[in-house]
Amino acid sequence: MYVKLYFKNYGELPIYVSDGEYVKLLKGCLPLKSTAELWKEEYYFETPIEYNGKETLKVKPGDVAYWAPGKAFCVFYGFSQPYSPVAIVGEVLGPLYYLRELPEEKIEVELDELYEDDSIVSFLRNKGFKSAKRNWMGDESIVVNVNVKPLTDILPERVGFDVYVEDYGYIIESDSLLSYENSLLSLKTRKAFKNAVEKLSISGEVREKIRVDINEDYYICLSAFANNLEEVHRLLEAMARLYIQILDFLEVLS
Repeated sequence: MYVKLYFKNYGELPIYVSDGEYVKLLKGCLPLKSTAELWKEEYYFETPIEYNGKETLKVKPGDVAYWAPGKAFCVFYGFSQPYSPVAIVGEVLGPLYYLRELPEEKIEVELDELYEDDSIVSFLRNKGFKSAKRNWMGDESIVVNVNVKPLTDILPERVGFDVYVEDYGYIIESDSLLSYENSLLSLKTRKAFKNAVEKLSISGEVREKIRVDINEDYYICLSAFANNLEEVHRLLEAMARLYIQILDFLEVLS
């Protein structure tokens, strides 16, 4: 089930809830208003749901989980781990760096089911991607998750993207890789990333369209331009593989 978590004064966070039993309980509570609280790199809020799911102590960026002691709906957007065991029930759609920009430690939220009637979203879902429309701070995009086999246990299995629809084509931006600073280190890092792009084992035509870029919030990301939706599909798959390779490169550096 697709739902949207609305952060007051900011915008929507589309989420895909994959746990069927939790979906049944959640449907009976929507729409749900609450106050989300920040803990490390996690926003969570209380719900009326009591659920006994399969629990784990490990989560990955983008996981959405249920925390039984607080009957809480938890959104993990970084590498922090849960306070105690949680049941993973779904995943955030699209880039996660937006949540790092929220200044409040407490913020009013509303969770509701998400209904889509968009041909581009339908196309992407038919290609096997989880996708939805999003409006964040007045900027509209289509968010997409691409699943990739992780290279190590700590790397994510999902890579989130924004697809911006224009009259002349489609602009694709990945989730952030690093915060950008106008320094020698940042320039060297970008060069290393560009070298990784050149070594990626994909067709030259697709590789030439992928850039190491800076988004409007000054994060280093991958970007590309596509003329049509079939090209969007091919680029998303290639960019997701490259994104994971770059994260693996950063892990080696650390």
